[in-house]
Amino acid sequence: MNMRLTCLLAAGILMTACAPETYKITVPANRSTTLGQVFSYSDNCHVVGRPVVKVTTQPQHGKVTFVWGQRKLGAGAKACKDVVGPTMQVIYTPDPGFHGKDYGALVMTYPKYEDSIGTAAASYAAEVLVK
Repeated sequence: MNMRLTCLLAAGILMTACAPETYKITVPANRSTTLGQVFSYSDNCHVVGRPVVKVTTQPQHGKVTFVWGQRKLGAGAKACKDVVGPTMQVIYTPDPGFHGKDYGALVMTYPKYEDSIGTAAASYAAEVLVK
């Protein structure tokens, strides 16, 4: 049974389920910005399933959306960084003309292990500075 790993890579910072803290990110005004991507993979780089993601605190001055696609897992996956698989981009779009600070949070639920019915959850928050 392989341990499952879930990562969120935001603005070059690896956030894991063990570090539920607020991350500070600067984004440009008047356009959507990909904050990072979410994926699940096993120890042998087998991409398995999709985490279920829910916004728990919607930003007051923008919105968070999710887009699934086939992409390289990237640096957050370490040894598996060149594996292509299903990943979910986390995208923040500020309200038109907004400049300043915004805040949002989400929670992910994902299987603890490959081939297991157990689940785990991780929470993430971002303070976004729109310039």
